[in-house]
Amino acid sequence: KLIAAVQAGDIDQVKQIVEELEAVNASFIDEKDRSGMTALMWSCVQGRVDIAAYLLEHNASVNLRAHSMVDFQFIAEGGKTALIFACSHGSIELVNLLLSYKADASICSASGFSALTIAAGSGKLEVIKLLVDSCSNIDVDMKSYAFYHASIGGHIEVMQYLHEQGANINAVYGTESALISAAKCPIS
Repeated sequence: KLIAAVQAGDIDQVKQIVEELEAVNASFIDEKDRSGMTALMWSCVQGRVDIAAYLLEHNASVNLRAHSMVDFQFIAEGGKTALIFACSHGSIELVNLLLSYKADASICSASGFSALTIAAGSGKLEVIKLLVDSCSNIDVDMKSYAFYHASIGGHIEVMQYLHEQGANINAVYGTESALISAAKCPIS
């Protein structure tokens, strides 16, 4: 019921369900649906800061990971956290909220994508700046991998920023470096 209310974006129904279930079962707030996602994760997918804030105020776990699933294309590899979903959405307010509840930016999905990598691959420069400024556990390897993913998408401003922050622009992932990937991108 809770996840369905979050997916519907109905904050009033979310509040009613939380109030009803809180006294009975304290762990209900972190229950996962068949896709392996919690209510907090769904609120981040939808960019619903109000719902995410309410869930966090009622002790939703910020660093849980979704498990693999086959029926939703956007998370098929599993292992994503609420922060990774928020970075994919690109909401600065949502990312800041999760970080204030100690979201761990170093957690990676099963495919090795961190919140920083997801934001870089999508060209979300302001989210990237917030992560780098707020998270001491983002190291040069994470920045370099994010630089590589920004290069695949042709996000020049993101690449420039990550380079300024110490990303290794010569790192090779797979068979090519980030600079080779960037050179292959059409100029728009």
